[in-house]
Amino acid sequence: MNSKNNNTTGSKRWFFTVLAIVASVLVVTFVTTFIVDPFFHYHLPLDGVQYPINNERYQNDGLTRLCEYNAVITGTSMTSNFNPTQFDELYGVDSMKFSYLGARNKEIDENLRKSYASGHELKYVLRSFDYEYFNTDKDDWFPDVVFPTYLTDDKVLNDVNYLLNKTVILKNLFGVLEYNITGQTTPDKDEMSKWNDNYEFDRQVVLNSYELEGDRVTAVNTMTEADKKRLSDNLQQNFFDLIDQHPETTFILFMPPYSVSYWDEVDSKGNVQWLIEAQQMAIEECFKHSNIELYSFCDDYELVIDLDEYKDQTHYEQKHNASILQDIHDNNHRLTPDNYMDYIDDISQFYLNYDYESLKQ
Repeated sequence: MNSKNNNTTGSKRWFFTVLAIVASVLVVTFVTTFIVDPFFHYHLPLDGVQYPINNERYQNDGLTRLCEYNAVITGTSMTSNFNPTQFDELYGVDSMKFSYLGARNKEIDENLRKSYASGHELKYVLRSFDYEYFNTDKDDWFPDVVFPTYLTDDKVLNDVNYLLNKTVILKNLFGVLEYNITGQTTPDKDEMSKWNDNYEFDRQVVLNSYELEGDRVTAVNTMTEADKKRLSDNLQQNFFDLIDQHPETTFILFMPPYSVSYWDEVDSKGNVQWLIEAQQMAIEECFKHSNIELYSFCDDYELVIDLDEYKDQTHYEQKHNASILQDIHDNNHRLTPDNYMDYIDDISQFYLNYDYESLKQ
């Protein structure tokens, strides 16, 4: 009997010891993640601690809520290489940049709504107007990505998915530690989200980045009524609803100068006329909202044909971001009800008649 009692007592002691160790580890992990907070869910970077800012879908939400600013640069990767300090100097504001690689319109719109909901009074929003996604559904998100809704929603209880997350512990907490040990410093707002220095900009690199599928289509596709409704719904939900709610904000939308190789692929599918029609429709819809300034750089032909300035079909070297900002400030490439049909005629003449076959010769 004594032997059995001793074994039972020993087993209980071992069980509770292990339970106490596990509980202690969980508590330490929970508290450490909360204190360090690598995704800025609860607070901005701690004084004296350096943080990598390299995971926009996990970090932008906290930065959007917690940073102080009165203007925003946002959009797809076409906005990543802008310098907010240049925007500040040109417009007399204090801006932040929240870019999302590959984002569809809904994701960007939801982050902008978070900015207003967290009490920010925005004078300007500079946002990419990506005609690449004019044919997507209003509720589309970047494909094949698991989004951290436990960070972006308002539910406190599911924060456990962050505070006791193995990947956060092994990658992000230790990432902050490594970042400090190696003497790196928290990126300033200009360097956040930048990808420019990670790539080579070269004509052959661009031409190697895509392959046309099958023979070039000779048919000319135009917008159907279903296409028009899809585009209208997308713009209304992910642009205009918020824009109309905030007449105090000037929304600067710009269509980026994708390279002629992008248009080569569009042409190969017979869709150049379709895309120009979609642009015209989007432009005319923008004119219905008085607090939108609309710009397009599709007619910057000197740039779009110079493939040495691109890393792929759409992404240009960061010096052109600086030029685009200056041009926007100076009202260059601005579309208005008085000039937009001249723009449509001009890009139609250029992109419908370009010798795309010559690109890879």
